[in-house]
Amino acid sequence: MKSIAIILFLALLGFYLGPTFIEGADSQCDALVAYAMNRSSLEGPSPMAIGMIKAFGPLVVKKMVQERYPDLPPQLTCAGLYWKAVVDPDGLQSLRPSDWNLQ
Repeated sequence: MKSIAIILFLALLGFYLGPTFIEGADSQCDALVAYAMNRSSLEGPSPMAIGMIKAFGPLVVKKMVQERYPDLPPQLTCAGLYWKAVVDPDGLQSLRPSDWNLQ
């Protein structure tokens, strides 16, 4: 039972800290933006990714995540969205700026 708890703890730690190490970012929201930027450079310019990176940046992504998922910590949500984008590259579409009300 103790080994299961340790494995579960390490898996959760990898889920939370993995994006920052993989992308060399300071936070999970920075990693999400870096992933979108790297993805857009590999597949050609994606208007969604370029717009998110240039116009919004990690701080606004964090604010948008807070508004969309108010009951979850923004860093945890950014980590979840990062892994969602890794598994399903079209998952970045959920971050379209038109979906957000920043006022």
